[in-house]
Amino acid sequence: MLTRSLLTLALLAAPAPLLHAQEGYKLPPQEVVDIIDAPVAPSVLFSPDKAWMLQVERAAMPSIADVSRRMLRLAGMRIDPVANARYATNFNSGLVLKSMDGKVERRFAIPEGARLSSVFWSHDKDHFAYIVIDDNGSSLYSGSAAKKADPIRITDQLNTVTGRPRFLPDGRTLLCLVNPADRGAEPVQDKSPRGPNIQATSGNTSPLRTYQDLLSSAFDEQLFEYYATTQAVIFSSDGRLRKDVGKPQIFASLSPSPDGTLLLATTVHRPMSYLMPWYSFPKRIAVWDLEGKEQELIAELPLAENIPLGGVALGPRSVQWNPHQDAGLLWVEALDGGDPKVDVEHRDQWYAVSDIRNTEPAKYLATEHRASGLQFLEDSSLVIASEYDRDRRWTRSTLHAVDGSSSLVVEDRSVRDSYGNPGSFVTRWDSRGNSLVRLERGGAFRTGSGASDLGLLPFLRSEERRVGKECVSTCRSRWSPYH
Repeated sequence: MLTRSLLTLALLAAPAPLLHAQEGYKLPPQEVVDIIDAPVAPSVLFSPDKAWMLQVERAAMPSIADVSRRMLRLAGMRIDPVANARYATNFNSGLVLKSMDGKVERRFAIPEGARLSSVFWSHDKDHFAYIVIDDNGSSLYSGSAAKKADPIRITDQLNTVTGRPRFLPDGRTLLCLVNPADRGAEPVQDKSPRGPNIQATSGNTSPLRTYQDLLSSAFDEQLFEYYATTQAVIFSSDGRLRKDVGKPQIFASLSPSPDGTLLLATTVHRPMSYLMPWYSFPKRIAVWDLEGKEQELIAELPLAENIPLGGVALGPRSVQWNPHQDAGLLWVEALDGGDPKVDVEHRDQWYAVSDIRNTEPAKYLATEHRASGLQFLEDSSLVIASEYDRDRRWTRSTLHAVDGSSSLVVEDRSVRDSYGNPGSFVTRWDSRGNSLVRLERGGAFRTGSGASDLGLLPFLRSEERRVGKECVSTCRSRWSPYH
């Protein structure tokens, strides 16, 4: 009895935890707060003619509200369901338009609590656009540097889960993806499952990469379709014209032809995979008119699950418009069955069609290693083809005469060799919005961070070499005084 009483007294005498009312997050000393919240240097976007610049003011740190927003992990992506966009925590906070002569400065109002995203210019040198995200979704705004009026809200139903808006070749109209008009409410998960999740095996062994945030149930499939299905729309920059293109789809990509009369549409379809991200789902690649009617089928690609490690899927890939033709297409296909372990003379073959409406594909370029891209020059007779050797971690870029008369290796190095990185070619837009390698007096320019034993030494350099009768980039260099 005495022991029990002593134990009771000991418990009563023990210090009790102090309970306080909720006071919010504790802050460090003001000196630390001032350092963390110090203004961040703005980023600057120049108009193509360098007559105007957009000064994008950046937030120093994301707010608690930004980092605590709901996030969906679906099909290898992270989705912000409120914004109908990819999940992000870094946003811009202000936008100022300035003329380079210093005579004009206009600050555009951003609603309280809203976030600014994806500021971009049109190649017509005057129009620009940006995205504003708030608690009601994403809105697209378009403005004109020459006009004194404030930017106009084009739509408040923008969806950027699988693609962002872009200006069409005329420089004044925008191609966007928006929420379908009849989308309805977000799916609700059944309290009881409709059935088990079934996985079938073929009996064949195939090593697979592991990915994050994959689908795991039929309900995940419903959510992915709900947020990824969009309606393609063409808007005028003044907001007066809206033209729906086809029916709502899940778009992997949607790009206009150089003449602005056709669209290259890659759409995603079922069956969906619980092992691979969304871009490996079955796809249909086709050319549409501006009404959304299919004009030409390029390829129907199956679910890309059984791909060898380091390999590629069979069929056309990297399908793209030729910027020097009105409606010409290029794509690449594997010659090794998509398996990097197969010993072949050429691993990939580029194909080209000069006009998708009335010509047949022809062989364009063959690459010894896996093709990794094409760069087009302002001179339409030349193209730079890049390739990558997975085993050696080696990259090579070759300048080709389009007629096949000559070629020149302009880069050949290990991807680990930062000191030997010659930089990227300087590009500029043409009159239709295509990004082309800039040529001056037959030569090109490269720019890069300039890794060296002295640290980073950013550079701009001019390089020249002859291929046949054409004077093009590389080899002889003249270092800029800014290096």
